[in-house]
Amino acid sequence: MDDNIQTDGTDFQDVNNMRINFNAQMKEYCNKSENVVKKPWTKATVEEVIREILDANNPEKKKTSRQYGLTRKYDTMEIGETRVLIKKRRSNEDPVVVMIPVEEYFDRLIQCHRATGHGGRDKMLFELKNKFYISRPAVEMFVSLCKMCNTKKSQQQRNIVVRPITTKDFNLRSQVDLIDFQSTPCRGYKWLMNYQDHATKFCAAEVAMELLKIFLDFGAPHILQSDNGREFTADVVKELSGIWADCKLVHRRPRHPQSQ
Repeated sequence: MDDNIQTDGTDFQDVNNMRINFNAQMKEYCNKSENVVKKPWTKATVEEVIREILDANNPEKKKTSRQYGLTRKYDTMEIGETRVLIKKRRSNEDPVVVMIPVEEYFDRLIQCHRATGHGGRDKMLFELKNKFYISRPAVEMFVSLCKMCNTKKSQQQRNIVVRPITTKDFNLRSQVDLIDFQSTPCRGYKWLMNYQDHATKFCAAEVAMELLKIFLDFGAPHILQSDNGREFTADVVKELSGIWADCKLVHRRPRHPQSQ
């Protein structure tokens, strides 16, 4: 892959530094890894396994126990003029997953990283799973070294601070809301306007009076449910509590029909 051609905002120097750091960390990881099976294979190891599998396919030779184990898990395939090591496929419909030597990890990973738009570990593993086998720790190590990804993480997100609106006197601030009844107009009325003084919550008493009219016609309900704010409903309850002591108000989430 040509690192001189950049399409993601990184320059050649960044890529070169990242390559050096990645290879150094992978070398340290391989030296410290105690599990030989999961340790990333070198190019020499991959070539040795290819020779073992080709030798095992020779009918004139007897397979060794090592060759039996390798042929159960791996196979070889010619891609162009190169023979590569792949994972054993159960059928021709299975994807061809090439075993990549550790020396080629960086080139494959940076190609995958750019293809996923600087995707994280999970996106890269998903992109790689049906194409190349690269160990999970190597992917995690690569993502941690990406300068652009680290820059995005280091940017502090500004939290939205909700400042309460305070009003000291009557008629300094008011609120108005329109409720749309255009789909079901009533006697030609398509909108309902609610106007409220912010300081005194004046409309609470008006709402209480209108509710009282309904209660006088049909009787008071055992539970009165509302999705309005607690401050507003508290004022309504205060107005009604002297008359209808058995009326219970239940609060639910605003604009959440499922809870109504």
